Amino acid sequence: MTGKRFLRYDIWLIMALLFLSMPAEYYEIFSLVEEQFISVRHSLRHHFGYLPDLWFENDQIVLVSIDEVFFDEYKGFPLKRSDLAKIINNIHSLKPSVICVDLLFKYSSAYGDDPELADALSNANTILASQLMFDKQQRFSEISYPAPLFHQQSKTGYVNMISTSSLVSSLSRLRIYNEPVSLDGGWPIAVQTLSSYLGITPTLENNTLRMGNQTIVLNQFNELIIDFVPLPHDCLFLNEMAGITALEFLDFSDLDEEEIHELSFWIKDKIVILADMSEESHDKFNSPVGLIYGAEIIANTIHTLMKGGPLQQASVVTETLSCFFVLLGIVTLMFFVQDPKIRALLLSIVMVSYLFICAISYIYYGLVLSMTYTLIAAFLGISVIFLRSYIFERYLKYEALKYQAVLAKSYSRFVPHEYLGFLSKDNIVDVQLGDHISREMAVMFSDIRSFTTLSEGMTPQENFDFVNAYLNRVSPIVREYKGVIVKYLGDGMMAMFPECPNDAIQAGLKKLNHVLQYNDHRKNSGRNPIHIGIGIHIGHMMVGIVGEKARMQGDAFSDDVNLTSRLEGLTKMYGVSMIISEAMYLQLDASHDYHIRFLDHVKVKGRHRPIKIYEIYDADPPAIRDLKIKTYAQFCQGQESFFQQNFTRAITLFQNVLHEFPEDKTSAIYLERATHYCNEGVCIDWDIADIQQK
Repeated sequence: MTGKRFLRYDIWLIMALLFLSMPAEYYEIFSLVEEQFISVRHSLRHHFGYLPDLWFENDQIVLVSIDEVFFDEYKGFPLKRSDLAKIINNIHSLKPSVICVDLLFKYSSAYGDDPELADALSNANTILASQLMFDKQQRFSEISYPAPLFHQQSKTGYVNMISTSSLVSSLSRLRIYNEPVSLDGGWPIAVQTLSSYLGITPTLENNTLRMGNQTIVLNQFNELIIDFVPLPHDCLFLNEMAGITALEFLDFSDLDEEEIHELSFWIKDKIVILADMSEESHDKFNSPVGLIYGAEIIANTIHTLMKGGPLQQASVVTETLSCFFVLLGIVTLMFFVQDPKIRALLLSIVMVSYLFICAISYIYYGLVLSMTYTLIAAFLGISVIFLRSYIFERYLKYEALKYQAVLAKSYSRFVPHEYLGFLSKDNIVDVQLGDHISREMAVMFSDIRSFTTLSEGMTPQENFDFVNAYLNRVSPIVREYKGVIVKYLGDGMMAMFPECPNDAIQAGLKKLNHVLQYNDHRKNSGRNPIHIGIGIHIGHMMVGIVGEKARMQGDAFSDDVNLTSRLEGLTKMYGVSMIISEAMYLQLDASHDYHIRFLDHVKVKGRHRPIKIYEIYDADPPAIRDLKIKTYAQFCQGQESFFQQNFTRAITLFQNVLHEFPEDKTSAIYLERATHYCNEGVCIDWDIADIQQK
C-alpha cells in the first residue's frame, strides 16, 4: 500500500504545483486575479481596520480641482494658461509648502500666454508633470519634460504608472525606475512633491526608498503598494472630502481680507495638488477602491509615503511557506480521511482558515500575501485528486461522450447550433432539406476592401492563410454579440442577429476596432494594413436549409438580404467603414450615443425607390473621427443646401469641409455633384437620389 501511495501521480503533481507557484508568484503571472483579491481585502481594511491610522492627511495635503463646477462658471474649455497662472499666483499668495501641478505642458500654447504661466511657476515652489518614455522592448529611453520655458522654472516628476495586468488597466502600485533617478526629474511626481515638502533628497537602493529618516521597503520590482484611504459614505471622490474647486482661486479681486484668510486655511503650509478632475480630462483609472482620478492616485501615494508604506508585500520565503502548509494540509487530508463528506468539510476549513489569515494580515498588519497562487495550486491539487478516481470509474463513458462532443462540434462548423433553434430541431440528424422559418432580424455583410489587389502579391497558400487569420479574429465577435454567421463569402461574411438589432452595430464596431489592432500586428510584421466595409440592415427573411439530399447547408434569403449586401458595397463608394439603412437607423434607441451622420439618398441595384443611408463612425481611427465631429455641422449644412438645389452655397460648405478634412470622400462626392449641377443646371424632374449603385 505504501508503494502505491508513493507512486501516485496526483501527489507528485501537487508537489509540482508548489514549486510552480513560487516563480508564478514572483513574476505575478496571475496579477489580474490577484488585483481582485487585493480590492476585496482593501475594502475590508477600510471597514474593519483602525481608521485613525488610515484616514487621509488632509491637514497636510489638499486637492485643488479644475472640475465641472469650475468650467460651468468659467464658460469655456480648455483653461487658458494665463488664467492657470492667476490660479497658481493666488494659491502661492496663501503660502503653500509646494504646488504639485498634475497637468502636462508638453507643447507651447497657441495663444501666446506661456510667459505668464512661466512667471507664475518661477514665483512658486511647483512640481510639474513629466513622462517617462520607453522603447519597443519597454526599456527606459528618456524623460519627456514640459516645454522648455516651463521646465526652466519648475521641478518635474513623472506621472507614469503601470498596471499589474496587461489585460485590464488597474493602478494599485507606484513603480520607481532605477535608470532615471539620477536624472533631472527622474522621480515619480509623488516622491518629488513629498521630497520638496520635507526638504530632503530621496535615494533608492536595493529595493529600499529612503526619504530623510523614513525608510520604505519596496517589492521585487521597486514598487510601492499604495494604501488608498477610506472615504465617507457620502463621498465618491477624494476631492469631495479633502479638496476645493480651483474657481475659488481664479480671481481674488472681489474678496475681502477675511475671505482670503479663510481660503488660507485650505492652503497654508500644505501640499497642494492642482489637477484637472473634470470628465473632459479623461484622467480616471481603475484602482482597488474603484474608478478614481489621477490626482487622487498622486494624493494617496503621497499619503502612503508619509505613513512609511504601511502595506508590504510578503517575502518569497513567507509566500512559499504559506503555500507549502496549505498543500501539506490538503495532501494529509486526502491520505488519511476517506469519507467524502468529512473530507470536504475539513478541506473547506483549511481553505477558509487560509483566507482568514490572509485577510487579517492585510487588514491589521499591512502584510500582503499573494492569495491567487496558493488558491490556484490548492484548487488544482484538490481537483486532480478528486478527478483521478472519477476518471478511472467513468473512463469508457467519458470516451463515448468525448467522441459525441467531437462529432457535434464538427457538425456545428457546417450547420450552426442556432439553426436548430430556428427550425425547432433538437438534433442535427432531424434537419431536413427545405426546413425554414420566416422572421425579422438584423443582417450584416462585411468584406475586405481591395482584396484582389492584396492577393496579387501573395501565393495561394498565403492567400488561404491570410483569409483564415482574418476570419479567425473577427468571427468570434459575431458570436459574442449573439449573432449567427450564415456563410463566409471568400474574404467576407454574412451574419444575422435575431435578438436585438443593436447587437449587429456593436459587433460591427468591435470588428472594426479589432481590424485596427490587427493592422498594428501586420505593420509590425512588415505587411500592409487592411480595411473592411460593413453594411447593416433589418428586415424579414427566410432562414432554412437549402441544397440537395447529399449536400445541404443553412442559408437566408430575401430582398432585405440583397439590400444589405448593396449597403456593404456602398462603403467603398463613400469611403466609409460602416453604413446602415434608414430602417436600421429608426430601430436605434433615442438615447443612443453613436456618432452618426446621414450620407445620402441612393438607388441600390434591384430597387427603384431611393433609400436613406447613414454612416456610423465610432470605430474610425481617432484622428478621422475627430475630423468628422469637427466638420459635422458644415457637412449637414452642405447637404441641406444641396438637396434644396442651393448648389453655390453647398460648394462653399463642402470646400470648407474638405479644407479641414481632405480625406472625406463623401464631401468630395457632394462637391463634384454640386459643381456639375451648378455649371450644367438640373432638369425639371431632377431626382434627389442621383447616385445609383452599379
